[in-house]
Amino acid sequence: MAGLEYSLEKLHEKLTEYCKSEYYPIHMPGHKRNTAWNMESYGIDITEIDGFDNLHQAEGIIKEGESRAARVFGSEESHYLINGSTCGILSAVSAVYKKGKTLIVARNCHKSVYHALLLNEAKAEYLYPKYDKRFCINGGISPDEVERMIADKGSEICGVLITSPTYDGVVSDIARIVEIAHERKIPVIVDEAHGAHFAADGDSPKSAVACGADIVIQSLHKTLPSLTQTAILHVNGVLVDRNCLRQYLQIYQTSSPSYVLMASISRCIDWLETEGKKEYKAFHEKLDKFHAMTDNLKHLHILRKQDYFDGKKSESHYAVFDYDESKVLISTVGTKMGGKELSDLLRKEYHIEMEMAAKDYALGIFTAMDTDEGMTRLADALINIDAALDRDCKEASSKKLQGECENPKDSIAQYPISIRIHTIADALKKEQETVTFDKALERECAEFIYVYPPGIPLLAPGECVSKEIYSLLGQLQEKGLLTLDTVRVVQR
Repeated sequence: MAGLEYSLEKLHEKLTEYCKSEYYPIHMPGHKRNTAWNMESYGIDITEIDGFDNLHQAEGIIKEGESRAARVFGSEESHYLINGSTCGILSAVSAVYKKGKTLIVARNCHKSVYHALLLNEAKAEYLYPKYDKRFCINGGISPDEVERMIADKGSEICGVLITSPTYDGVVSDIARIVEIAHERKIPVIVDEAHGAHFAADGDSPKSAVACGADIVIQSLHKTLPSLTQTAILHVNGVLVDRNCLRQYLQIYQTSSPSYVLMASISRCIDWLETEGKKEYKAFHEKLDKFHAMTDNLKHLHILRKQDYFDGKKSESHYAVFDYDESKVLISTVGTKMGGKELSDLLRKEYHIEMEMAAKDYALGIFTAMDTDEGMTRLADALINIDAALDRDCKEASSKKLQGECENPKDSIAQYPISIRIHTIADALKKEQETVTFDKALERECAEFIYVYPPGIPLLAPGECVSKEIYSLLGQLQEKGLLTLDTVRVVQR
């Protein structure tokens, strides 16, 4: 008990100490710990008292705020979310899914989508993103694949759910996907958690709201100046039962919504409407400076829109319709360094915290709240690291260079196609047992297995631990990205 009391007592102190340190955040939340946005949280932490409205029956100041949000984001109806994008995803799927029908789902969706499938005991057909072997990342979802699946399943389909942009910044052709689905009166849900800034930033990709998606969920805290756990849900068109959706929003959100979080949402939207255009112009000037400094890296490579489009705007070979360059994806392919090594080096030697590390890249997030000093600091660090890699390679013979400085890829890096034995819900109803990882091969998984972030399941309950996925999980453990001593499986 004493240890527990100590850890609880020290959390605030440790956070305060960290905030005063020189560590710079290339990660969410989008406010980047800007103290100018500080609100006296204790002083404004109230309940539903007279004059302050009720989130679950908004008629006054909260209703006005949501109407303003709809105007700013260009939707017909918007709802504050104070349980993050997760509650928006759960509500959207619950409102759209029809028992006995099938939901088309992009396989690279966040774990909350799979939780929604579980809660609704839903059947799903997966769409797999194209795979970019150059950078070992998932590309976009092809509209042709959506059209093929809808044609194949016909009236069985009750909705389509796509993640765009992805965690890595890849944007799919949402407008075309919406057009295809709407021809069959099928609603489209877009998890745009990482694209809340699209509507305000004229140089960013087009928002799914403007592309006509029926429900769009955005995490304000990821890329905008808003507190962690704040998000927003937008609704358009007539294909979604809005009363049903509102009911589920009440179910999946707390009955005691935080006025601190709602105030943060309101302030963020005010900033978007009054200062957003000016701030994003300044942001892109800083971003251009960062790219000018890092464009000549010899070994590391920062993913750019030009990696997908050669002077013309068209969907690339990887189903990438657009790319969000506020994401800082630093590829280590072709070097002796992995993504985790790069992220660790930036943290330990340069006091720069990245958003996440993958096997072959480190990922960061720039927002309009980043400082020129912070962005330049990352650029200088990458230039130094790249120069060190150059020295290492020059000291190696050409034969050794080919064997050690390159990082050849095989198909195992690609997101494995799942072999489903049961639905998620059915699998979790079965008797289970826990086995060591080495005994899990060819067994039916009974838990979600993912690297977090980004929280995309590599395995879901009801899926077979195939040789491909077993090998991938082993590689991730070797890289220190995953610890998996045991696995819950369905009893034979």
